[in-house]
Amino acid sequence: MEQLIILSLIAGGINLDTRAAFQFMISRPIISGPVIGYFLGELEFGLMAGIFLELLWINVIPMGAAIPPETSLSGMLAVSLAIMCDRPSLEGAFILAILYAVLCSSVFRWSDITLRRLNTYWAHFLDRKMERGGLSWVDAVIYFGVITVFLQGAVLFYLLVRTGLFLINNIPPSPWLEEALKHVYSYFPAMGLGIVFSAFWVKPEKYPFLGK
Repeated sequence: MEQLIILSLIAGGINLDTRAAFQFMISRPIISGPVIGYFLGELEFGLMAGIFLELLWINVIPMGAAIPPETSLSGMLAVSLAIMCDRPSLEGAFILAILYAVLCSSVFRWSDITLRRLNTYWAHFLDRKMERGGLSWVDAVIYFGVITVFLQGAVLFYLLVRTGLFLINNIPPSPWLEEALKHVYSYFPAMGLGIVFSAFWVKPEKYPFLGK
């Protein structure tokens, strides 16, 4: 329990890097994966899992007002569940954890949209205060926004890890299932490289001056 609480606080802090603060790119899976792995005593697996997830989500970048699929908390959720759950192999657990994390990304995205609506309210509130000379409210609203994002990430992460552990641990283990999951895991590098090539492939019809 104590380990999960600390892990959730770490995840909430890393999630701030996505948009709310810092933006040093530590929220990308290739960085957050090893961080989570190190905390849980599986640095090597955390690094490998982070690389796989980074390849899969390399073209998902939160920019401006766009709300893409959530990858920061989802990636940390997948790595955490794979290490913490009680399955015969890390590889098989990782595949199950990814499937669960992808479903949970919709929950993270919904909460992000809700927070943006809340931020719109506070932005209008701050406008009214500033018109009356209340400049002292600027820092308070900024700090409130950062704390809200931190708590959102930490609380959701905690709840979804608890739920994910219950679901994954209650999937009956069987030799054929574990073998199938290991096979899927072995295909991840190829799938990731395919996504990388498609993300950086320049189509000539979009840029005729490059030629064919």
